[in-house]
Amino acid sequence: MEDIKKVYGQMKCPWDHTPQSTDVEELMRRAPGLSRKEALRIQQLGLTPDEEVDFAYIVVNNGIDVFYEGNQAYFAR
Repeated sequence: MEDIKKVYGQMKCPWDHTPQSTDVEELMRRAPGLSRKEALRIQQLGLTPDEEVDFAYIVVNNGIDVFYEGNQAYFAR
C-alpha cells in the first residue's frame, strides 16, 4: 500500500497534533465501492488521515457497518 512510509513517520514523530482529514473523493478513490455517505461518516470518527483510509478499506472489504452505534451490550461481548 502506498501509505506505509507515512504511517511509520506519523507514529515516530507526529508533526501536527490535529491532522487534516482525508478528502471524500480521495477516500472513495482509495477504497473502491465506498459510498459518499460512508466516507462522510468515516471523516466524523476523528481518525488520522491514514487511519481513515485504512478504515475505509476495511469497511468495503469486510462489510463493516459504519453507522452502527456501539452500545454496552456490544462492548461486553
